[in-house]
Amino acid sequence: MEYRPAISLLGQPYFTDSVQWNEDDQLAICLQNGIHIMTPVFVDLRSEEDAHNHVGLNELRKGKPNAPSIMTEKETKISGPNSCALALLVQNIPIQPSIVISETYRHARWSPTGLSKLNGCVLAVITTYHQVTLYSTTKLGEYLDTCFDITPLIKEHVLGSKDKFSTSDELDHFHTLCCGWSSLIIPDLFVQKPALIALGNKSGEITIWSYHSDLGAQFCTSFRPHQSFVNSVEWTQWRVNGNRYTAYIISTCADGTSALTSVELETKVDHDTGETTIQSVIATIKKTWFESDSSYISLLSVWNDLKNGGNVIKTVLCKNARVQIGSIIIDDDDDIVDNWSEYYLEHSTMGLTGVNWSVDGSQVYLYTYDCQNISLYVDDNAKYTYNSKLSAKTNERLLNKMNQQWLIDQDKMDRETQATTNAVVPKTWSVEDSATGLFSAVLFTLRPELDMHFFPRNKLDIIYLGFIAHRERQDPNTIQEVSHTTEKYIKDPAIFYTLPIQAILYEILQYIIDEDESDGMIKWLDGVDNIMSQGHYKESTDSLAKKVFCDDRASAARILLRVQFNLQNYELAEDAIRKLSKVCRKAKSFLNQQFAATVLDYIYSLSDDRLQKLDEDDAVIILLLCDRILTQEEPIPFALEQIQTTCKRLQSYLPQVSQELEKEVEIATLLLDGQDPQETLPGREKCPGCQELVIVEKDRLGVCPSMHIWGCCNMTRRVLTSSRLRTCILCGEKSLIPGESSGLSELILQECQKCILCGSSLL
Repeated sequence: MEYRPAISLLGQPYFTDSVQWNEDDQLAICLQNGIHIMTPVFVDLRSEEDAHNHVGLNELRKGKPNAPSIMTEKETKISGPNSCALALLVQNIPIQPSIVISETYRHARWSPTGLSKLNGCVLAVITTYHQVTLYSTTKLGEYLDTCFDITPLIKEHVLGSKDKFSTSDELDHFHTLCCGWSSLIIPDLFVQKPALIALGNKSGEITIWSYHSDLGAQFCTSFRPHQSFVNSVEWTQWRVNGNRYTAYIISTCADGTSALTSVELETKVDHDTGETTIQSVIATIKKTWFESDSSYISLLSVWNDLKNGGNVIKTVLCKNARVQIGSIIIDDDDDIVDNWSEYYLEHSTMGLTGVNWSVDGSQVYLYTYDCQNISLYVDDNAKYTYNSKLSAKTNERLLNKMNQQWLIDQDKMDRETQATTNAVVPKTWSVEDSATGLFSAVLFTLRPELDMHFFPRNKLDIIYLGFIAHRERQDPNTIQEVSHTTEKYIKDPAIFYTLPIQAILYEILQYIIDEDESDGMIKWLDGVDNIMSQGHYKESTDSLAKKVFCDDRASAARILLRVQFNLQNYELAEDAIRKLSKVCRKAKSFLNQQFAATVLDYIYSLSDDRLQKLDEDDAVIILLLCDRILTQEEPIPFALEQIQTTCKRLQSYLPQVSQELEKEVEIATLLLDGQDPQETLPGREKCPGCQELVIVEKDRLGVCPSMHIWGCCNMTRRVLTSSRLRTCILCGEKSLIPGESSGLSELILQECQKCILCGSSLL
């Protein structure tokens, strides 16, 4: 992606630091005239297709908001809708900036993944009219729609029972300037996982709201760490102690101060409905800095590792040409020790436009408006050391990217216009690292060096989004590093529930794929294949969902299928294509067998009373699960052994299919002994069209002797006769919607709320 030309956009950001990469590998670029959502896609350099999906917001909020108006209906009719300033003067209230400027986009921040209806990220957008709106996508690759408008709730919080603003202080409390999302609150993998959003306003107050797609936004608490405009808010990760959660907010103010505030809460979970309730939210201001230094703070960045037991929060604040580097150590008793160092920008007076941290927090990467990178080692006491080698290398990559774009623009201008191309000066507006730091997205402009120039006028509004890579391609050490990263995520049980797997996988693939070289791709595939192949079936008393989705071998198989789906438009080297096809066939077979064996094991563990209630429909499900294993090209021993164990126990509870169960055991035994049964399994379910038995072909189609063809449920293998289905948002596999009965079919469908093949959400 670093070799491609930068993406041209029209407009300018309201602030620096206007690019953010979310946990679903989407980029939000907040410009004054619009918000652009970019998603990198995998196409090779020879392809004519775009290497990114470019969308925006479906509903652009324009027009004066209802909330700030203090005019009566009569005054509005006389003066018109745009005369709020006159009304404010009549009321002896100072004119607010939002009244006299046109509405533009001021601020946009992504939530953690898992909050939208598709279990993706939600984008919080704040306009210069102080509207706060949440957006999310309803279908992958499409424009974002409004999912919740917080503005009326903020108005209600400020006014209470009143319906009009009467003082400037009330307006200041209403006027939201910035926001920041907490990480997910995770009481359990299989219940609602909400997050908090902090909104800073002109009065110096910060309000905290909880949000989940099922519950909407709900007010939690408010506190006032500042005396003037709050201009940035950042959260740390959560410290968890039972059902008690603690995180910290670092905020900055227009008067130059910064504050540290702790946020504590408790959760209550209803496991029957899956609803998570947030209660007892307490915000406590712990410390305030720079009260005697009124220099404006233009940028704030925070690193921490509290969720993994760490106790250090590292922070960077930019005050013009001074960079404040802080280290805040919080012990188990919530006592705070802070250390600060100053770094002076030698070659820039415009301050920083981007700050990124290494994954382990040992280094910080500073980017100035004048296109300079400063890389520093930072210890736990805020002492820093300049990394000259890395700084020089990153600066070279930045300038190469901008020179590449200048040459492209010059060539285009020579061909299309008679204008003379002058020398340009690159200016950096924002730099954002990807999840593991392999790539950076750079938002920059190329400004003419001379005051007098001959560019077409609209060229002045062009801003570019480009990408740089921080590692050399096909570097053996980096290949090994990304393989270790992949293994770490695969072996985490929460991989498909709380981790940014989409962003991690996309980033790794963007690095290892190559049209000509295949060594890196093959080594990485071998590593994932090894995880899928090793180990034995683990018996446990976990829920069915946890058994299906939290097995590291199955997670490795799902990663492989995701890779195949994502690279379907990418032309790999021949060796890599063959390797990918081979491991993906193996992965799909493994997942089908692992799912069937896991459900059979779950059925085997049911109580005698529950097994006594099994009926004919349940018997069909059990036989279909067994057939799912026996019809694979290479049945796995643990799955065959599970058929033997489960079918032998169920024979006494299902006498009507005792012979069929015995036959399944016989075939499984032959396969375990290395023999070929040479026998075709019969159909298990009647065709809705002709009542003959339907045989499942290729794991997804049901065909009867009359050649009626039916789709089959991805989970139960039942024939699909209804249009009310669940569809995987990534691979498109279909499954039935759970019904009201208590049979095995409904149990499986209720427990499995994700695609059993790729682990994506179901719509």
